[in-house]
Amino acid sequence: MPELVFDKYEQRGAYHWEWYASNRHHYADNVNFVIDNLPPSGTVLDIGGGDGLISYRMFRQGLSVTCIDTNARAIELASQQLEYEIYGRNSTLRRFRKLASYVGFFKTDTLARYEEGQIRFETKSVFELSVESQFDYVVCHEVIEHVPNPQELLQIIHRLIRSYAIISTPDTTNHPPHKLDYHSWTPDTFSELLSPYRFEFIKQDGSSMYVKLFK
Repeated sequence: MPELVFDKYEQRGAYHWEWYASNRHHYADNVNFVIDNLPPSGTVLDIGGGDGLISYRMFRQGLSVTCIDTNARAIELASQQLEYEIYGRNSTLRRFRKLASYVGFFKTDTLARYEEGQIRFETKSVFELSVESQFDYVVCHEVIEHVPNPQELLQIIHRLIRSYAIISTPDTTNHPPHKLDYHSWTPDTFSELLSPYRFEFIKQDGSSMYVKLFK
């Protein structure tokens, strides 16, 4: 199978942040649905988290987040966007807020959690995680279709979780697969893929499918 080149971040920058702000392709609705299906505390791994939008929303929810992606540019953008959200986009304001935080002024709970490392970004593949790694939750949002070996990914996700994972992928029943997708599924074929595990569909809207996969 030829390797697909995923260069959207190099070409388009942190586009998920723009999609969320404008709700393009119902992106904000879908992200908020994921957040609504997670608790306000615990640890979560965001697999293929890209430019960090979903990771940031989970962090704001109260979760301690680790975001990994194999695309170094995506992780760079994620770190940059997060700093903008925490300290502000104006460079002078950012320097002032960092200094004020350092000496103990204007430190909000969000800022304190950020400086404690409760959200972090790493250029890494999920296949590189140690066997000892575990998280309360895993989010794999529109990623599994980009992976050549989805069965292996599911095995790793199941090993990583203490509670459950939220996995989403396009529903290609009435839509052709994207050119950057190694695999595509309908609800029936996705159920077959997931059949070795305990899972439930939590959303099917004809465009995407969302499942909870349990420990």
